Amino acid sequence: MENFDQNRDEMILKQQEDIQKDIATNTDLVSAKHPLKQLEVDFANDEVFKLKIIKIGDKYSEFRRTRPDGNCFFRAVGFRLFELMMEDLDEFSKVKKAVEGSKDEMVKLGMPEFTVEDFFDNFMDTLEKLAGDEKMKLEELEETFNIEGLSNYLVVFLRLLTSKQLQIEGEFYQNFMEGGRTVAEFCSTEVEPMYRESDHIHIIGLTAAAGISVRVVYLDRGTGDNPVHHDFPEGTEPKIHILYRPGHYDILYLKTMEVESVTLVAEPTKDLKMEVDSDIKTEKDIGILDREVIVPGRTVVLQKFNYLRTHLLNPSKNLQLGRDLINLSGIVGKTFGTTFKMVSDHQNNKCFKLEVAEEVQNFEALFMNGESGEDNRDLQNNESSQKLSKQEIVKMREDGVDGKEIVEKLIENSETFQNKTKFSQAKFLKKKAKKYHQYILIRKPSIRLLMEIHYKADPMKLMNLREDSLAQILNATNVHSGGKYLVYETGAQGIVVASVLERVGEKGKVVHIYQTGQPQTNCLSAMDFSQEILDNLKVINIQHLRSLEQGQDILVNRFPPPTNGQNRDAAGGDGEPPKKKPHTDNGKSEEKPFRMNLREQSVATFNLIKSEPYDGLIIVCKQHPSALLTYLSKFIAPSRPFTVYSAYKEPLLEAYMAVKESGCAINCVLSETWLRYHQVLPERTHPTVNMSGGGGYILTGIFIEK
Repeated sequence: MENFDQNRDEMILKQQEDIQKDIATNTDLVSAKHPLKQLEVDFANDEVFKLKIIKIGDKYSEFRRTRPDGNCFFRAVGFRLFELMMEDLDEFSKVKKAVEGSKDEMVKLGMPEFTVEDFFDNFMDTLEKLAGDEKMKLEELEETFNIEGLSNYLVVFLRLLTSKQLQIEGEFYQNFMEGGRTVAEFCSTEVEPMYRESDHIHIIGLTAAAGISVRVVYLDRGTGDNPVHHDFPEGTEPKIHILYRPGHYDILYLKTMEVESVTLVAEPTKDLKMEVDSDIKTEKDIGILDREVIVPGRTVVLQKFNYLRTHLLNPSKNLQLGRDLINLSGIVGKTFGTTFKMVSDHQNNKCFKLEVAEEVQNFEALFMNGESGEDNRDLQNNESSQKLSKQEIVKMREDGVDGKEIVEKLIENSETFQNKTKFSQAKFLKKKAKKYHQYILIRKPSIRLLMEIHYKADPMKLMNLREDSLAQILNATNVHSGGKYLVYETGAQGIVVASVLERVGEKGKVVHIYQTGQPQTNCLSAMDFSQEILDNLKVINIQHLRSLEQGQDILVNRFPPPTNGQNRDAAGGDGEPPKKKPHTDNGKSEEKPFRMNLREQSVATFNLIKSEPYDGLIIVCKQHPSALLTYLSKFIAPSRPFTVYSAYKEPLLEAYMAVKESGCAINCVLSETWLRYHQVLPERTHPTVNMSGGGGYILTGIFIEK
């Protein structure tokens, strides 16, 4: 019996470690901004939460997710605090003054001087980068908080700062201690260690130590539709706003843009014109039937020459695009597919505003009409061939000189351009176009564009899944309008689910089966589907599916409270809610366990799955798919296809043998995807020198009735 209990404990710890690894792999420490309506998608099947999210949307427009690893409160407050200090020098000075003397106070309390000094110096070094002539940009701050080592150093210091404050005022906080513990003992076990959840007392301690004010907005099941909030300290006007769900904290952003009277006019060729009332700010408020119009709160794709990136549109804030600072307010009301020209803003020479371009200038067409050489053998490619200095070029850019004029000056002052061959001249102009191209095309997000952007950034975030591989998956599974499909996807940013949902449209059904935590919805959010299409998407946790099939009631919490050494957040949030949790203004403390809404969604989806067989199965995951494939086959109708994708062939070889031995499928084929791009230009069409190293492997087949 003792061995059984020991093995059971080891299995639980192993499962928790696997869940932690999965969360760490698939979840950013601090995400990019998301529109608040994304939470409506996350809680689409939970009417209580959904109504409260709509109310929260009256004051807040965006939010950032934080990784549910037990450090979410300190990381959320820390990131938002640094973000505020970048924008407000008074806030920067106030916080700096509040923490400057904290190191000596920590040492006096008995904290190891060497350790404290290390975390203190790192925090102050990062703090100093927020001010000065070369202060940190928002992109650099986001990167800092997503590099685990740097981010955790900042979190540890905030924990030590909180511990210091609680111990200094220990006489007061001793009244809140339970079990006969001293404040010092509480700090050593509940405040200072990483991955320990934060409670009401942590918030009070940190706000007092750093001299900041925080508002916590509660998304709970208290009575009424209006979510309650609590300000720390009470009676202050908070600048940091945090969303609290049972066991987890995210960052909230207030609505900042006030629109007086805006007329949104699309391109004349589209024959589309709308007038917007004074309180209208988002697409939901406007009630736009034509989804081709650019409005705040939607994701747009910006293309500058060959560079692509997605952006959640907030016209009240400037966007850093490479070296250029862009004011995007000029694109609101125009249609997707409109090209804009970057024009220097006279009020801010370092910022460009966007105006609709009448025509797009092509550098090759403008400058390729002159003389050219026979070959390049006698050319010396060095700095002396260009008479313009680097400082003169930078000065022209800062003065807002048109990109065409800069390139024209570069050609005039080049001693070698006219002697280059036509091909070399074209290559030179293409290189300069990347720097001085002043046109931005606003495109509507599509599956292909999202794949191209994510694949260029990091192929492994999509499991090496290329657009041609995705096309083969959809084709092999016969995904069509009105179809019903099961999709098991983990680790591909939700691109497969979004692709299937786009194809089935408003008449089909898609069930997204995920492993742990919550389903990935990055690409799903960017596609900005209509509510009619989103209503056809259901989600279910694979563990919930197995439990429900065995007749278990997953709405009853069966897990004991974790011990000090266990991390509830990192375990996917299926444990008990925090033993101590912040009290709400109305005195309500009864809340469902963390992610209970996802369990309720799983129950509803399970009832849907077992009611009728589905038309196809797609599996795209990092795990070995053999057991998943044979298990999920029971939910698919006979003579229906399945497709399994993996970045490696070995897992698919095992899956191939598994379905062959089980006799549940025929026509099984394992194939490797292959793609090579070609350059198509006059007199120089050929395959590109570089090509994709691999687009993964695909196993296809057709289920049969045993």
